[in-house]
Amino acid sequence: MATYLFNFKKQFAPAVEDGSKLQTIRQHRKDGKRVQPGDTLKLYTGLRTRGARLLRASQAVSVMGLQLQVPAGQLIVDGRLLDMTEKTAFARADGFASFSAMVDFFRDQYQV
Repeated sequence: MATYLFNFKKQFAPAVEDGSKLQTIRQHRKDGKRVQPGDTLKLYTGLRTRGARLLRASQAVSVMGLQLQVPAGQLIVDGRLLDMTEKTAFARADGFASFSAMVDFFRDQYQV
């Protein structure tokens, strides 16, 4: 099994540290390596800075394919279009108060 380091923005650090943020959305790596279930995940904030802090270590439970279509407000997970209840649950598991808050975050961060 491989070990992967993930950095989280300060706003997500408390939820990562206490375990209430259950998942993370990541783009594919340029080197083609992909996290697999069972891989070790070391979760940091401030990675590659003097203030780097390990929030927790965990194991990947599952890996899902995801498409967030911001203009349409659609979330597709493993090829399945989620309904509003599922989108809300997904957003909360990712550390957001609502699906619209998650969409706003990705729109602002990545201009999508």
